[in-house]
Amino acid sequence: MKMYLKKADFEKKIEGRLFLAKGDKIFMLNEAGTLIWEILDELPSEERIKKFISQNLKEKNEIKSDIEKKIFSFIKELKRNKLIEEVEK
Repeated sequence: MKMYLKKADFEKKIEGRLFLAKGDKIFMLNEAGTLIWEILDELPSEERIKKFISQNLKEKNEIKSDIEKKIFSFIKELKRNKLIEEVEK
């Protein structure tokens, strides 16, 4: 399974949401800086992100899809800046 290995802390605002990669966690905050959720343990694989969203968010499907897009956009930004790399686990 491929996982992400983080090399540095990073934050990025994506469409009104602030995403932080800090330690071994990804956090999503709202516009006011309130923590919405965190994914624990390690930076997750794409499959784990999708599973997390489907199990833990009670919002409608279009909202889940929007949040999922923002998360993947953040991970793409981390990759582009060489702050994470994919590794086999």
